[in-house]
Amino acid sequence: MVKFVRRLLALGALGSLMGVAYVAAPMWTAWSIREAIRDNDSGYLEHKVEWGGVRATLKESLAKFAFSATGDLTAAPGKPGLWQRTKAYFGRSALDQFVETTVTPTGMAGLFTMRKAYRAGLGGGEPEVRPQVLERIRRAWSRVTRAELATLDRFEMDMIDKDAPERTICLELQRRGLEWKLTGLRVKATPARIAPA
Repeated sequence: MVKFVRRLLALGALGSLMGVAYVAAPMWTAWSIREAIRDNDSGYLEHKVEWGGVRATLKESLAKFAFSATGDLTAAPGKPGLWQRTKAYFGRSALDQFVETTVTPTGMAGLFTMRKAYRAGLGGGEPEVRPQVLERIRRAWSRVTRAELATLDRFEMDMIDKDAPERTICLELQRRGLEWKLTGLRVKATPARIAPA
């Protein structure tokens, strides 16, 4: 009887450990993608991101976010005027082209490098000191407003944008075999109750 109880406890502990690992795996993948962008690791990004799906979801959400105040054709009541249609057409076309050329394994790292150089220019040219890993994890986790397994094969996480708190970045990762991949990326307005004061 004692052996049976021990085996049962061991199986329970193993099952719990596997469950924690299963839930932690997509969060670790999201973190690793973030670090790969910072480190210009295009090989890792090529493998861990399904770029077609990411570009499609990002285009759709950016258009809604960017044009909501300037006459989003899908949300505006009534028939939009010629100027609204022109702005939406050319604005959407430019936005789509930007996403197509920038949201790539090398483009994302390049965009991060440009942003870092811009910040250094604003800060008087002083190089940015990169915090230790645990501090970077703490800072990133403090901006997460939602992280959940939507299904056994799909994980969703919302994170407030560090540079623009009025924006929330929504990640969707899906399990492909034994690994998780980023399959969707959306931008939306941060709800007022969550946005930092």
